Amino acid sequence: MMKFKSVSTKKEADVYIINGEMTIKDITRPLKLTGIHNILEQNGINKKHKFELDGTLNRMDYNLKFNVMSGKGNSLISEEIKLKIHVQMIEQ
Repeated sequence: MMKFKSVSTKKEADVYIINGEMTIKDITRPLKLTGIHNILEQNGINKKHKFELDGTLNRMDYNLKFNVMSGKGNSLISEEIKLKIHVQMIEQ
C-alpha cells in the first residue's frame, strides 16, 4: 500500500510546494511535491480544478529492493523514482 499525507502547502509565484509524508510498505519518509494549479472550467455553479505535481523518491528508502541486472551486470531499475501526479477536482 502507498499513502501520501500533506503536512504543509505554500505557493511561491505560480508554483505550489506541498510537503508531506509518503508511506510505502509501512515505511514513512518526508516527500516534497511541486506543481501548478489551473482552473479548467467554470460554469457558474462549479469550478473544475487541475493540479500537476512532480516529486522524486529513492525506492531503497522504502525497502523496495527488487532489481534486474543486465548481461553486463548493470542495474536496469533506477533507485530514483520520479513521480508525476495529475489530479482533477470539482468544487461544489
